Amino acid sequence: MQLAKQKIFTIKNSIALIILVLCANWFFTFQLVCLKDDNSFYYMPVRMYLSDALHTEGIPFWNPFLMNGIPQHADMQGAVWNPITFVLAYLFHYNHSTFLFEYTLYITIAAIGMYRLMSLFTKDVQILFSASIIYICCGFVSGIGNFINWTASLAFIPWIFYFFYVVLQQPSLKKSIGLGISCWLMIVCGYPAFFIYAMYILLALLIWQWRLFFINKQKEKIASFLKYFLVAIVIAIILGLPAWLSYLEFLPYYNR
Repeated sequence: MQLAKQKIFTIKNSIALIILVLCANWFFTFQLVCLKDDNSFYYMPVRMYLSDALHTEGIPFWNPFLMNGIPQHADMQGAVWNPITFVLAYLFHYNHSTFLFEYTLYITIAAIGMYRLMSLFTKDVQILFSASIIYICCGFVSGIGNFINWTASLAFIPWIFYFFYVVLQQPSLKKSIGLGISCWLMIVCGYPAFFIYAMYILLALLIWQWRLFFINKQKEKIASFLKYFLVAIVIAIILGLPAWLSYLEFLPYYNR
């Protein structure tokens, strides 16, 4: 399948998507809800402790206030290596309003990502907006609203598939950098299982596409893709190196 060439992602459309996100999540936009379940028991406290630490002593290598103490920098859900959370925690004293803003930001990234992903295959703006709305408003998304790391995963899944497909079809350094950054963000912002399953799906798509390349005698496309795909892997590894080293330190003690 060939990529759609027409430029249909404009400033006007991006503003419209943001407005749709704010309207669809009006209860978050107007701060009308409170946290519950894992958001209140875990995700919010670790973010608040990260913010307190950044304003006093630096990175919280150890959090003594949860489960008799945990190495927060080494916990895959500890938010220390999440650049979005890190910036918010550094710029503000993290609180409930900041948390809801972070959640809404992930939903916005998800909506724009789905719009860009679907724009590879169609030029119909109505279909693109419908796909974005369906993605951010489906029951699964609202059902996991009490796990912000899961929502963060949904934010970057469309971007990984978008950059994967454009690198596969039209390889370039710029696109491979986008793929590497998307993978890094999903690893450090999201829940690990989402990234693992996304890689399974990409592997299946890759095998299928390479089969088509062989059938159509386009073996040079495989070599070209591998080169830029390796660039993306290197970028993701380098950007996530501090997180990787921390996770590996804690992994032998992480039963889940």
